[in-house]
Amino acid sequence: MPIPVRQPAGRGGRRARGHIYVADNGDNRVQEFAYGGKFLQTISGDFNYPVGVTTDSAGGIYMTIQGLYSVREYSASGAFVRAWGSPGGVPGELNSPAVVAVDGAGDVHVADCENNRIQKFTSGGSLVGVSGTLGSGLGQFNCLANVAVDGSGSIYVTYYNNDRVQEFTTAVGFIRASGRPGTSVGYFEHSPGVAVDRFGNVFVADTGDNRFQQFASDGGLQTGAGASSRLAPVSSGFRWAWQLSPSTTLRLGRCRVAAHRSSV
Repeated sequence: MPIPVRQPAGRGGRRARGHIYVADNGDNRVQEFAYGGKFLQTISGDFNYPVGVTTDSAGGIYMTIQGLYSVREYSASGAFVRAWGSPGGVPGELNSPAVVAVDGAGDVHVADCENNRIQKFTSGGSLVGVSGTLGSGLGQFNCLANVAVDGSGSIYVTYYNNDRVQEFTTAVGFIRASGRPGTSVGYFEHSPGVAVDRFGNVFVADTGDNRFQQFASDGGLQTGAGASSRLAPVSSGFRWAWQLSPSTTLRLGRCRVAAHRSSV
């Protein structure tokens, strides 16, 4: 039976067998689907606008509940494990938490949107570090959109108002940035989605240009207009390609794209 979804928001994490998770914030629930679209389970509770959802390597499910200023963890079977977070602006507090990502060590990275920063927590909710401040310069954010982490712990961040991707590490802070407004390869027009596959390839949803762009893994993101490691942008009839999630079950370079008003 088809399961209706209203206002799907979160980029779903996936376990090794390719399950997809959708933050159905219009219905205040998270839904899990098998690869191919078969409905598996719904996770719900005293939610108030779930936005981000992802999984760790063991299948644990993490989600951000924007209206409750919190992060919640559930088991693979949907049983509640723990929650943390409170409203505010000091480190460890949250204001409009959005996308959440889990790295290979099990640490949880949260896009703390209204505070214009990324916060890193242990899986138990203890604060590890903070990256970013409000602004338009390098290492700064203005309206966070998405966060992804690679196998080495590097953090990739997109945000709505600057048409670029920035790379951070918790230990070093800002590393490099790529992109500027435009339609050429390596340029973006509104780029809310970013994802990294297990090979280190970086995918960016270039929404305004109705495409996604893939960056090669060697050297990470290139700065300025350098194009030595860039691959060709991909467009397949998208309209407002919004979220990306690289496949863990398909071959190198494949990803799944969520698009508003998609024609494919």
